[in-house]
Amino acid sequence: MTDKPTYEELKQRVKELEKDAVKHERVLEMLNENKRLLNSILESTADGILVGERDGMFSYGNSRFAEMWNIPKEVMATKKRDKLHEIISDQLKDSSAFFSSLMELYQSEDEYLDFVEFKDGRVFERFSTPLNRDGQIAGRVWSFRDITDHKRAEEALRDSEERYRLLADNIRDVIWLRDMNLNLKYISPSVMTQRGYTVEEAGARTPEEEWTPDSFKNVRDVLSEELEIEKNKQKDMHRSRTIEGEVSCKGGSTIWAEAKVSFLRDKDGEPIGIIGVTRDITERKEIEEALKKRTIQLEIEKKSLKELNTAMKILLKKRQDDKAKMEESVMANVKKLIEPYFGKIKKTRLDDQQKGLLKIVESNLNEIISPFMREVSLKHFNLTSTEIQIAKQIRYGETTKKIAQVMNISPRTVETHRKNIRRKIGLEGKKANLRSYLMSIN
Repeated sequence: MTDKPTYEELKQRVKELEKDAVKHERVLEMLNENKRLLNSILESTADGILVGERDGMFSYGNSRFAEMWNIPKEVMATKKRDKLHEIISDQLKDSSAFFSSLMELYQSEDEYLDFVEFKDGRVFERFSTPLNRDGQIAGRVWSFRDITDHKRAEEALRDSEERYRLLADNIRDVIWLRDMNLNLKYISPSVMTQRGYTVEEAGARTPEEEWTPDSFKNVRDVLSEELEIEKNKQKDMHRSRTIEGEVSCKGGSTIWAEAKVSFLRDKDGEPIGIIGVTRDITERKEIEEALKKRTIQLEIEKKSLKELNTAMKILLKKRQDDKAKMEESVMANVKKLIEPYFGKIKKTRLDDQQKGLLKIVESNLNEIISPFMREVSLKHFNLTSTEIQIAKQIRYGETTKKIAQVMNISPRTVETHRKNIRRKIGLEGKKANLRSYLMSIN
């Protein structure tokens, strides 16, 4: 028979029990606090979390899960998976595949990651891991993340890269990327068509081997200028430069190329490389050179023609001067050496036959010199200064009365001068209009 505990022993045991109760209470408080903290963490995460049990129930689902899957609060409150499945099924693009893998995973001990596609275009990343209790699989923990924007960005990037590569692989121009030391980092396959090098051969060449010495110096100078511009805070971040130069081809030949270049920049806008597009302009250069030579040749020909034209003008003027002198000489000789004798002969006694012959001679002489008379000035008709003034006014269409007023002489005097003018220029006794004839004389 065991001895009964003494009072002191009982008292000691009570104290120990009280201590254990306090410890237990503290443990419960810590557990509750950890539970609240865990719940707070799960509720604040951007992922939808669901804890599914193997018995067809779910023990936990955060508000983000309900929001992502459009699950009403009352359905979440039932804790029944079949209610969730009904709502989920209508949203998925392939619900049968989704639920087939779902049921298989409830029996699996492996982690699993895949993607869920919705009818409305959304895409979720689905990650799950087994829920273990006492070493046994009790269910599954599911995590869902909305990656729609990420997927769309990936697809857009993939499409962009595909279009870029298609462009780079098929255009005749060469697209390239160099670092700030001009070392080649990328070049498009079109370099084979343009310069005969494969991509690998082009990539193995040094910057000095790419251009002729003069062209390489020009490239370095342009780069130095651009780096100076970079020091300016107000610089244009999207500027570009166009450089012309001779680049080498496989086999030792060169072509003229035009490169449009700009800086490749990091997220802070600092230049980290040079991107460019090079075009073969050899044919254009040849045309420009031919045009330049042709322009020089035309200038020479133009100068020669100008000199020839000047010489022709001098010769023509001399010819005209010689002709005028000859005509003036003929007219002067006629006026001085022949016409005076006609006047004297007319004053002698001539029979009708002689008068007729004299008239014929005078008429033929006037016919001969009439072309000359139109080309000589009035002064060669031995007109006086007064007669020349009156002749000019007659030429301008002035009347006898107007001429008399201007010259302060009588109209009768003007008429006398008109008769003298007609006689001296060979119109005496003719019906020819004096003004018209004077206008024909230079």
